Amino acid sequence: MLMTYKYKRGDIMTKYLTEKEIEKCNKVTYAFSELYAMIDIVVVNTKLGSAKLQYLDLYHNFENIHTYKNSDELFTALWHEWLKEQLIVLARNTPLINLCYEDIYENLPEKSKKFIKDKKTYFKNRSNLKTKLNKPNKKHKKTNITKSERRKCQIVANMFSIENTIIQDIGEYGFIMLTYYPPIGFDSSIVFTRSNEMFESVLEEWFLTQLQKIAHRLNINNVDLDDIYDLLPTNAQNTLDHQKNEYIKKAKEQGIC
Repeated sequence: MLMTYKYKRGDIMTKYLTEKEIEKCNKVTYAFSELYAMIDIVVVNTKLGSAKLQYLDLYHNFENIHTYKNSDELFTALWHEWLKEQLIVLARNTPLINLCYEDIYENLPEKSKKFIKDKKTYFKNRSNLKTKLNKPNKKHKKTNITKSERRKCQIVANMFSIENTIIQDIGEYGFIMLTYYPPIGFDSSIVFTRSNEMFESVLEEWFLTQLQKIAHRLNINNVDLDDIYDLLPTNAQNTLDHQKNEYIKKAKEQGIC
């Protein structure tokens, strides 16, 4: 299910999901397509795991991020989300609405319980289909990003390869940058609908990651990240500055900044 260790940062090692497991996660995600019409929820399946994202705030960050390392964990999480919403629907305008989810279920008529059990089997069967499923249809939702900006954001995403960082198109929301911390999972996110803002943020993330790598290689410890650059040898500073300027040059050529 998980491949062998790919890289190491300090004493913490990170594992990649296999392509087969990512495809299983994709099938689980697509199987629950009706859930995304019920609530605002985004699932991003990556080589570092699956991220379930909820509650996009005014600062373009998802307040709730959970990480799952295989398709079974993801299925359970999405099933619980669907079940909670369904129980609220069934309890609405009845005395059951004041009960907890477990008690709501226990007090449902047998017909409703059978519907829920059959629905879980339905989702399970869809998740296990041998053929690829179509992506969830979200055409009814308003898109927050223009076609032009989506194209430019994809250019930005293709420019960078950053350790422990995922940059991905998430449909009507725009593009997302997810950062991954091995002991925890995905621990932060930023959503972009404008390519210039995305470029600035991703470039900064790339720069900080490079500083961390160099500091680790040179055994620069117990120093704030903002101060590492000034402690680097001149040749290391020049290399970083040159790489950064090359990214800026490419972005300008594409009309991004």
